[in-house]
Amino acid sequence: MNYELSIKMKKILYYFVVIFTISSISFAQSVEEKKIAELKPYVEQFMNYLSKEDFSKIPPMLDSMAAAQFKNKFELISTQLTFQYGKFHSIDEYKYRQYQNYDMLEITCDYDRAVLGYRFVFDSLRKIAGFVIISKEDKDFYKNPEYVDTASFTERKFEFGVEGWRLPCVLSIPKGEGPFPVVVLVHGSGPNDRDETLGPNKPFRDIAWGLASRKIAVFRYDKRTLTHRNEFQQMTDSITPFLETIEDAIKAVDTLKYIPEIDKNKIFVLGHSLGGMLLPRIAKGDTAIKGLIIMAGSSRPLEDIYYSQVKYILNLDSVISKEENEELKKIEKQVKAVKSKKLSIKTPASDLPMNINALYWLDLRNYKPYELAKKLNKPMLILQGHRDYQVTYDDFKLWQKALINRKDVELKSYPKLNHLFMEGEGMSNPNEYNKEGHVSELVIKAISGWIHK
Repeated sequence: MNYELSIKMKKILYYFVVIFTISSISFAQSVEEKKIAELKPYVEQFMNYLSKEDFSKIPPMLDSMAAAQFKNKFELISTQLTFQYGKFHSIDEYKYRQYQNYDMLEITCDYDRAVLGYRFVFDSLRKIAGFVIISKEDKDFYKNPEYVDTASFTERKFEFGVEGWRLPCVLSIPKGEGPFPVVVLVHGSGPNDRDETLGPNKPFRDIAWGLASRKIAVFRYDKRTLTHRNEFQQMTDSITPFLETIEDAIKAVDTLKYIPEIDKNKIFVLGHSLGGMLLPRIAKGDTAIKGLIIMAGSSRPLEDIYYSQVKYILNLDSVISKEENEELKKIEKQVKAVKSKKLSIKTPASDLPMNINALYWLDLRNYKPYELAKKLNKPMLILQGHRDYQVTYDDFKLWQKALINRKDVELKSYPKLNHLFMEGEGMSNPNEYNKEGHVSELVIKAISGWIHK
């Protein structure tokens, strides 16, 4: 569920793919090689059409169900892949599997910023019945910001989480005598990894290593919608903010209570974007949380933020085409459906923004995070970049208006920072996220100073 990564009209939604549960079956090498030789040309042709944006040639390669599933979506898929991982270069590995009456070919593809594994499913007529990303390995070009001292902390990797939804995580622990205060990082929307990687940027790693260099432990983890994306794609009608974000954040706090190096009386939670918006709910559900750090926390209704984001991006070139105007009208209709009294769990997701189910929107109905924050007896630090077009200064002003009289609440804004709290000039736009940068040291100092204070 991503309202943050829009790039012009075609970069609004993450794609959804057909999932098949696979049981591994061993085959003689000769049979496997024969099957790979038979299926390889189809996969190569598909990837060639997708990467070269020759989308009209893909539908004839699909079976009827897949053709309906992916109708008019290949441009979105191609745009999203390019935005996240860069240019497609080659297919480097092929593996054959079989499941019931389907042949499956798993491939490894090299992109600028990652190596992706795909699974293609073929019917008996050699039509593609489905395809899905099954693995991702980022190419790590990350360079430490100057404010990070990697010699001053260590990292411990393990798993945590709710039964059935366990997640890989990492705890950055300062060297020296503890116990240390700790910050749990809660992602924005979308299937984020522990670093909240976007293009060449890793804002959560910046924050984690920046704070760990200043005697503050940091706990970060891969989001449930990333680690268990296959399961989520099969339960799209029942996803809620609790399942997507809140439950794991609360579990992270509980996990940290039992780690010796952590001061269990100084557990803070930092939420970025959607994570910031849900932070009051997270804090309400856990009395062990010492304080909250809200970075670009959405405070307006999610459907309004989505619409304003799309409109902003379409206006960047000062021209709205007929096609773009039709898209805006479509989104306006979807927003009205969310706000309508007639909205029910029976309302199709296709009638709602970002194809998100009605249960999710009903859960957020009438939720005003700043009003709930007022009722929480916890100190807060609220940060905002003036150049943020996704969660804007209007959102910040709602936090400010509600909490300005609280002596235990500190609000800071930064004229040159964008949604990732990275510095830039002029109007912010999505292409900025493809440029390597780091979370501003001003932000790292503000957070560490506030926690130690």
